[in-house]
Amino acid sequence: MRRPTLYLRLAQCLVTERGFCTSASKNGNDKIIASVVFERLPVVIPKIDPAVYAFQEFSFRWRQQYRREYPEAFLKKSDSR
Repeated sequence: MRRPTLYLRLAQCLVTERGFCTSASKNGNDKIIASVVFERLPVVIPKIDPAVYAFQEFSFRWRQQYRREYPEAFLKKSDSR
């Protein structure tokens, strides 16, 4: 396993002097009190079921074919409320 050596190297980097950081305090030799390491888990998106995909395609095509276009006068009446 290589993870323990990776963690050991990471810990050594965190413990060593922070020469590359800019410090907000006047004294640049402050020690690190705490550190946090976050691991981003991979995002797994399942494949869409063929029946669901077929329905989405059908629904999209139905809406494209039979959508209603309302007159501008009708749409402006709802804005005047």
